[in-house]
Amino acid sequence: MGGIIGGLLLSLLVAWVAYRVSRKSQLVATINFTVMMGLACLTVMARPGLQRSTNQVVTPPAALPAVTSFGGFQFEIPAGWTRVEPDGDKTRAMLLLNGTAWNTAEGMLKVDVGKPVLPTARQTAQSFAGTDGRVFPTPVSLDGIEGIRVETPSSDMSRPHVAVVVFRDERVYLIMAAAVKGADISKAFDQVIKTWRWNNPG
Repeated sequence: MGGIIGGLLLSLLVAWVAYRVSRKSQLVATINFTVMMGLACLTVMARPGLQRSTNQVVTPPAALPAVTSFGGFQFEIPAGWTRVEPDGDKTRAMLLLNGTAWNTAEGMLKVDVGKPVLPTARQTAQSFAGTDGRVFPTPVSLDGIEGIRVETPSSDMSRPHVAVVVFRDERVYLIMAAAVKGADISKAFDQVIKTWRWNNPG
């Protein structure tokens, strides 16, 4: 509102000056007023877009666990974690611990969804684990769907430390968590897996 009122007053002032300078020409005053109002409106409209591009945070850190829907699924966002805008086309959910950007946060949790390259969840998990990770022999359940858990020795954000691979409706779901050295993400990750629910029937 302040921007709109300020733009109106500035436009009137410029139009009045133009009117006086142009020997009381109403046409010149009208043109100047219209141009200034147009610029003021564009400035006011551009501000929300700029704020969205520089600040990706959608919700503040949860004081208490809160169930949140992400389209085809939902889960409980752990207390202290912040939901932010996904940073990729395949990312459906992205949470950060003690930060608003992945490179400054202590922990990150993501859910990526896409077409599977390998035929099974276990084969995908083995590929995900690489040569230094491990695949858990016992599956985990995500609302009745079997998932395969993977752990790697990663201690930074360059690679997930823990993940669960799930196949459903010809899609692969990668639920991943990473952290800088010393940050505890295991409880938050387990909470997401435990509270996971599918929004559409299988």
